[in-house]
Amino acid sequence: MGLQQKTGLAFLLISFAALDANATATSVTSTFQVTASIQSECSVSATALAFGAYSPFSATDATGTSTVSATCTSATPYTIGLDKGLNGASVTTRQMKGGPSGTSLMNYALYSTSDRATNWGTTSGTDTVGDTGTGVAQTKTVYGSIPKGQTSKTAAVTLRNTGLETVVIQAELMSWKGKEVYSPTNELLVNPPIFTLKPNTTQTVRIGTTREEPPQVEQAYRLFLQEVPLTLSKSKRNQLNGLQVALRISMECEESKKWKHPSRIHKPRQ
Repeated sequence: MGLQQKTGLAFLLISFAALDANATATSVTSTFQVTASIQSECSVSATALAFGAYSPFSATDATGTSTVSATCTSATPYTIGLDKGLNGASVTTRQMKGGPSGTSLMNYALYSTSDRATNWGTTSGTDTVGDTGTGVAQTKTVYGSIPKGQTSKTAAVTLRNTGLETVVIQAELMSWKGKEVYSPTNELLVNPPIFTLKPNTTQTVRIGTTREEPPQVEQAYRLFLQEVPLTLSKSKRNQLNGLQVALRISMECEESKKWKHPSRIHKPRQ
């Protein structure tokens, strides 16, 4: 869109009669037009969207924001679109790449609304954000999220307390070499390692591998869930007619050579 600025400029013509002692000066005025065409232009910049540390064990999505700043000439309509990025298949399946190997992919999404319900894409009038320039910077917020537990290197088990008392459970993973031979491991992580379970409530325990690549051979582990004995008041202890029993169960976990089905959790045994 071009804008024209016009200005009337007067000039003065003064003439004299040569060689005439009684000559008088006369003047004539006129105008000419000065114009300029203002180009419709925009400049745009954006801040980095940093999600920070991401835990696949978190119960909620990781979120973050970025700010896009657009400066357009006055009265210039514009739209802002966000493409699929370098690694995504489409604007609805965006992925970032990184990790120690530089090849690990993680899904994320970009939205134009704070409730993260409207995807921000590149189709004008459908999933872009538009406005009209004012000659000064106008900012728009990009709302990002990383889905919870979206890595394929995790598994989960859900516990329910069907009793009448609140219990505290400690979770521990051990490498299993067969029979009753166990050893500590840092190849798998468990979260949360300790938690409180009220009557008729559930708790999801997630298990994740720290490996960047699948193991060459299938690995076996045991997940131990140990009830932590509560410290009883003197009156409570006096009410006990016998021993205080703490439940301990274990479950077999296997890390396969392929991460399409990264781990299997078998039935527990006490």
